[in-house]
Amino acid sequence: MEELIPNPGNCLASRKLLEEDGHILWAWREKPLMPSDSGWRFLSDKDTDLTILPEERMLMVSLNEIFEIEPMVAGIYWYPIGADFQFFSQVDNKHFVYNDSFDKVELASSLDRIPSDSEVFKAHFPQYKPPKVSGKQEKVLIARVPEIKPTKKKAKEDTEETAEAKDLDNKRDQASKHTYIPSIDDTVTLSGAELKLLADAKEEVEGVLKLWQSELKGQPDNNELYVITGLLLGYLGIRNIEVPLEWATRRNLIVNTFYQAYQVSQEKTKLYIESYENRRDNPKYLAEIQIIRYGRAMYEWYWQNNTALIKEQFSHLIDHYTD
Repeated sequence: MEELIPNPGNCLASRKLLEEDGHILWAWREKPLMPSDSGWRFLSDKDTDLTILPEERMLMVSLNEIFEIEPMVAGIYWYPIGADFQFFSQVDNKHFVYNDSFDKVELASSLDRIPSDSEVFKAHFPQYKPPKVSGKQEKVLIARVPEIKPTKKKAKEDTEETAEAKDLDNKRDQASKHTYIPSIDDTVTLSGAELKLLADAKEEVEGVLKLWQSELKGQPDNNELYVITGLLLGYLGIRNIEVPLEWATRRNLIVNTFYQAYQVSQEKTKLYIESYENRRDNPKYLAEIQIIRYGRAMYEWYWQNNTALIKEQFSHLIDHYTD
């Protein structure tokens, strides 16, 4: 494979990304550990808090290995230390966004093509000063940023993804008509202790839901409900490590909360949950994976009493996924 950037240096990447055919989801740049380290760090859509613990150790590899996984990384290579991006791959629309604002990242094919005059760049890198590079170096350090031109294989994949997206829309339409999904069991028996745990979880969920609701203009529409469903799945999933509740109990908590808060039918909420469960481990569905990941983060922020961050990130998610 032709090098996109000659001698790009090394980076740290998760084992999930390198060894398990993962797809890039997170990319950020920090202070290098050594001269050969570019400072770039990468995680995959399959990573969790458990897979990146110190004992798991991320691996130091050449950036060329990352370019082979996703060539568009060459377009963010020139961004300075402090860059913090997420990668979205949708039908014929692959791009990086800033992690905090979800603004699209402009790709740069060389150092002098970084959009340092843009307001978005200035907001994220207020102290940025272009490093001095000789003309000779500038000619060498040019990234061959790939254009997104669908191949026959890609066109086929896009067609399949479009069909799957339409399938999700159909499911949402069915949900709005109260279609019943018999694959989810409705029978849950709880002990007195479990009822107490459920009551505590219900109070907590209502608290975080109230924070999210404050960022909406009114009752959530179908798309907003779908995002909230994924956030609650992630929130309760990470909470379950500290306060275990059976999966059926967590599911029914979401169902009943939606019914009480928004008068959403049980069948409709169950359909949303089923969609996430079918897609959460499939790298094609980065949206669902991303929303669940944010739900986990919301749990940490909630117990840190960081309500401002909860509201801010929820608002960004809603804007990004419901446009």
